[in-house]
This record gives sequence, C-alpha cells and structure tokens, in this order.
Amino acid sequence: MNILFLVTDAYGGHGGIALFNRELCAALDGVRITVIPRVVRGVIQTPPPHVNFVAEAAENPVAYLRAVAAA
Repeated sequence: MNILFLVTDAYGGHGGIALFNRELCAALDGVRITVIPRVVRGVIQTPPPHVNFVAEAAENPVAYLRAVAAA
C-alpha cells in the first residue's frame, strides 16, 4: 500500500503539528509513505526507511504543486 501524505511540516519542523505528522508516519510502519511538506523551517531530520520525504517541495508554491502532480 502507498500513501501520499500532504503536510504543512514534518521532518523539518519542531512544533506539535510536525511532531504529530512524524509520529503518524512512524506508526504506519510497513506502508510506503510519500510525504510532501509545504514548509521546512529547520534542519531536516532523517525519516524512517519506509518514508520518502520530498523536501524540495517546500522551496516555493510552484515546487510544491510540481511535487504533488508528480506523486
């Protein structure tokens, strides 16, 4: 099973929403997840092996839309 997860932030954030998104991805172990963030505010943490984190999508709105369309 593959999941496309559109998030505000996850592996580059430090607040509650980013933490929730990271924990949700970790809980879905065994499922291939593509995470497309809207914002990366800090240093990008290493995601689990089953998570494809598309950090370049957070560069600007056009990059975000391209990443969503490609996924």
